Amino acid sequence: MPEDNWVLTRFLHGNEPIIIALGIARCLSGDIILPVPEARKGFVAEIAAGKGIDSKRVYMDSVAAGIASRYGVIWAGGMKYEQWVASNEKSYDDVRRELRRHYQVFSAANLEGEVKTFIGPAKITINAGDIYDGFGAPVVYAFPHRLSEILGRNAKFRNSNFVHELRRSERARAVNFIPKIHTLSHDRSYSPLERELFTPHVKEAPVMSDIELPEDSIAMVFSGTGKKIDALRQVAECTSRRVVTGMFSPVDENNKYVKITPPSGEFVHVYAKPQIRAVVAQPGFGTLWSAWNAGKPVIFPAFEEGDDEEFIHNKLTITNLNLGLEIERPDQIDGLVERSQSCVPAIKALNAELVAEFGTLDGPAYIAGKMKELSLY
Repeated sequence: MPEDNWVLTRFLHGNEPIIIALGIARCLSGDIILPVPEARKGFVAEIAAGKGIDSKRVYMDSVAAGIASRYGVIWAGGMKYEQWVASNEKSYDDVRRELRRHYQVFSAANLEGEVKTFIGPAKITINAGDIYDGFGAPVVYAFPHRLSEILGRNAKFRNSNFVHELRRSERARAVNFIPKIHTLSHDRSYSPLERELFTPHVKEAPVMSDIELPEDSIAMVFSGTGKKIDALRQVAECTSRRVVTGMFSPVDENNKYVKITPPSGEFVHVYAKPQIRAVVAQPGFGTLWSAWNAGKPVIFPAFEEGDDEEFIHNKLTITNLNLGLEIERPDQIDGLVERSQSCVPAIKALNAELVAEFGTLDGPAYIAGKMKELSLY
């Protein structure tokens, strides 16, 4: 039996948009279509289970992921914005044309292996990370600051066809949901689009985890580009504290690491535990939202020429709003963990302001509610 009450989510970035898209989709009805390769099945299943989403609702569309991968426009581990922009500059129209054709009628299997045929367009497309249109469905964007704003600050990208296409896409969406924190920190001339609404951090409000942790720990995420991972490993070697981490942790020879599989496929719940003093990681959007939602400061490696554009933006957010500290040498880490505690009042004050304005720190639930209010779903 063909299905037409489906939600297309996450187009076509990395891990974080999968988490965000499923967080929003958990509050909606209908089947969920994720364009992801089969290799992501375990990751997707973990997140869906953690968010209480019936595995029979979650369908993985590996064909669409393959189309994007073939052209090099799907975001891959270690990819720089420069590579991503170049791939999209070259192939955006071809990818969009093929995907639009694909989503007219297609089949996909859910996490239980059951196959269904779907007829386009979707009821809604939740575009968490990239710019591909809804293939006939209204588009809701929910990720960071507008990508055209981030890329537009770099002279290499400012006048590219891709950035012009980003701006066109942003203006054409049904609504752009932008976490308010990303408009507060860097430029008072920021001008929201007509179809733009601010939100809290795009993370769930933390629920206290029952995982036992050692006192006076730090949390670390060892993901990103090679240089950043190397810098973080050097930091881990220098700290006297135990390190709470997950799947990307280095080899543990001295019982330094507490390796966990976080609830809901996210660390936000673990970060909220009082034993964790600070979060040490590259300054990516997902890590920052998780840390701040949990009331914790972020310590991040120094920016290097060639780093992703979002790191520049997020460094401004962190430093201008006093939400964390930059580390230049690995041996600074223990002192910076202590210094970073002076950032906690600013983080708590920011979160209190967001709760006062939006009524919640659960960004995905807030966005889903707004979608229903606006009759988008």
